[in-house]
Amino acid sequence: METLTARNFRNRMAASLDRVDAGEQIVFRRRNRLYAVVQVADDTPVLTPQLLSQIEKGRKEHKEGKTLRFNSAAEAQRWMDHIRHL
Repeated sequence: METLTARNFRNRMAASLDRVDAGEQIVFRRRNRLYAVVQVADDTPVLTPQLLSQIEKGRKEHKEGKTLRFNSAAEAQRWMDHIRHL
């Protein structure tokens, strides 16, 4: 693992990203904080503050019994087909 300054990382960004692609760990330091450079897959979901808020709201509703429950996938599909035609 190599630790670069923010300036060195910026100046050598392409080479640093090539090294990350090759499996190396690259870390850079900015104002006494360390940042890791990681490759993220195209299909990796990003949990934004808004999405996290929606997830928490759903958990709360589920805990309070305000959610639907289906006994099978077919039952859920029938319900979705029904509301699609409303």
